[in-house]
Amino acid sequence: MNTNVYLRFKQWILRNHFAALILLVLICLFFIALNGLFSYPMGDDYSYALMGRRSNLFEISLSEYKTWNGRFISNLFVVLNPIRWHSIILYRAIPVVLIVILWWSLFVVFKLFVFDRRTRILFSGILLILYLQGVPIISEGLYWYTGSVTYLLGLIFFNLFVVANLSNQRSYSIWNFFFYLFFMILSAGSNEVLALWIVLTTGYFSIKKQSIRLEFLFALFLFGVVFFAPGNEVRMAHFENTRNLFYSIKMTILQLGRFTIFWFFTLSNLSVVLIVVFFKKKIQLIISNSIDRIGIYEIIILYTIFLSASIFPAYYSTGIMGQHRTVNLSYELFLLTELILILKIKIPFSISRRIAYSFAATGILSLFISGNIGDVISDLASGKSYRFAEQNKERMELFNRKVIPACVPKIDNLPITLLNYELTQDTSDWKNTCFKDFYGLSKSPVGCE
Repeated sequence: MNTNVYLRFKQWILRNHFAALILLVLICLFFIALNGLFSYPMGDDYSYALMGRRSNLFEISLSEYKTWNGRFISNLFVVLNPIRWHSIILYRAIPVVLIVILWWSLFVVFKLFVFDRRTRILFSGILLILYLQGVPIISEGLYWYTGSVTYLLGLIFFNLFVVANLSNQRSYSIWNFFFYLFFMILSAGSNEVLALWIVLTTGYFSIKKQSIRLEFLFALFLFGVVFFAPGNEVRMAHFENTRNLFYSIKMTILQLGRFTIFWFFTLSNLSVVLIVVFFKKKIQLIISNSIDRIGIYEIIILYTIFLSASIFPAYYSTGIMGQHRTVNLSYELFLLTELILILKIKIPFSISRRIAYSFAATGILSLFISGNIGDVISDLASGKSYRFAEQNKERMELFNRKVIPACVPKIDNLPITLLNYELTQDTSDWKNTCFKDFYGLSKSPVGCE
């Protein structure tokens, strides 16, 4: 009986590749979305939500620009945190919304050079899963509202900017140009890395056209607005070893090599690479020849420059890599670069169907036992995500009743994939004061030793 079921299932997969792969994508997304149901606001979530209650958007944006950073777009989103209205349900829905929009933005990107609609859906879905599987820090990049609307939403804006840019290059219209400028502004105002990416992108097309384009000058202006904000000086004052040019260059080169090597040699990525090599001729039949217009060395140089641009600013402005949220942006770039290079480079070997299917099975298995998706499943199966949510819920219920215990117990058995900023014993620590201010407590709560 079991053998018959297995054989029928195997035959169904072999006959329905598209449906089987989409089902795999949806299963992975189910676990990622389920884990988000146990996320809880942390740190800056409370600070910005409270700020949003006390002031209007214009005042907040101007204040942040003067005292913290020049992110004139994402600063508007961070204060619209759902916990501003005490909605934990909406807070937990944001990751799902962002995943859906990211999938759509990748679908639109593939529309530029993939003819078949079903293939675009499949390619964008697989790229989405690989991205979520391999981003350096999913806890801050997806499940933490403040981080996700600053970086992941910014990445979505950048995807749409690239699409609008290329669409405008192919067929100029007032609408294409409007969306081009619109998403340029949204991307540049999201964070410093994307502001630099916008300059690099428009600069690249100016070089290709052999003229200084007005869009490039406008991108430089937006870059200046973000980078020369007075608040950046205030923020940099909190760190040591800032503006150390040679140190920043050295660490950028080292991190560039580290991330590229690590990303390439993950089991899931190697499996996908070999599968793409096996299906290379079939894939080449359903994509446009637009990727032939850019050379192999040109692609590698662009990848190196863009990845460096997501690493260097952190070292130059803070002296440390800190969180890996900025590098999260570059992982999508790595995956797209890798795909294009495989399709363009002449592969000196062939792969048999049996080996390709073996690696496909290995790659699918690796999705569920390694990387971010493996960690998500582990956190869910072990109950760590559930206990994390329950312990945070108990804290919030106490704070809502204005009850301040002698000390707040630490979260035990922390999940890997959900962000936690633990309370300290210093009442002036910002992680403690944000609870005091948001809940209107008489004093800051402290954590137990």
